Amino acid sequence: MTYHTGPSYPRSGGYEPTGSARPQLDFRDWLSLLWREKWLMIIVFILISALGIAFATTLQKSYTATARLSILLGQEYVFTPRVGAAGEGAAPKQEQIVQSEVEVIKSAQVAERVIRKIGLDRLFNPEDIQITQGPDTPERRIAFGVDQFKRNFSAAASTNTTVIQLGYQSKDPVIAAKVLNTMIDEYLTYRRE
Repeated sequence: MTYHTGPSYPRSGGYEPTGSARPQLDFRDWLSLLWREKWLMIIVFILISALGIAFATTLQKSYTATARLSILLGQEYVFTPRVGAAGEGAAPKQEQIVQSEVEVIKSAQVAERVIRKIGLDRLFNPEDIQITQGPDTPERRIAFGVDQFKRNFSAAASTNTTVIQLGYQSKDPVIAAKVLNTMIDEYLTYRRE
C-alpha cells in the first residue's frame, strides 16, 4: 500500500490540517483483499444460487390460451318500433354493444355450459373441488366450478374496436385451448337462443 499526501485546503473556522494520509490501493492490494474474503464470496454465491434454483423448481407451470372474437352489429341491435316510425333504425353505440357482449361471455350461464360440456373433473383436479357449506351435490360442485372458472377466464374489449380478447389459464395447455374453443361455441349457441 502506498500513501499519498495531497495538498491541504483551509476549512471554515480557521483550522487547517497539515496533511491527510489516504491509502491508494493498487491492483495487487485489490487481489489480496479479494483472496482474503474468498470464502465469504463463495458462501454468498452458493446461497443465492440455491435460493434461485429452489424457487425456479417450485414454480407451477401455467399456460394461457388466447383468442379474439369480433362482434358485428346485427339486426338484433337495431330498433324497429311496432307502431309508428319514431326512432326507427336507432342502434346503440358500438362500445356499448361490445361491452354488453363481454358481460354475456363472462356470465355464469355461459361458464356453466362450458363446464357441463367439457366436464368438471377434466377442468379441475377433483381433489381441489371442496364444498365447505352444505351437502356435496352436483349443483354445488358446478357452482364451485363456475367460481373457479371465472378466476381463470378473462374477457376484455379492445379499445375503439369491436374485438373482444379472451384468455383462459390452466396447468394443461390442451385444456386451456379446449376451454376457449368450447367457450366461443357455447357463447354463439347462447346468443342464437
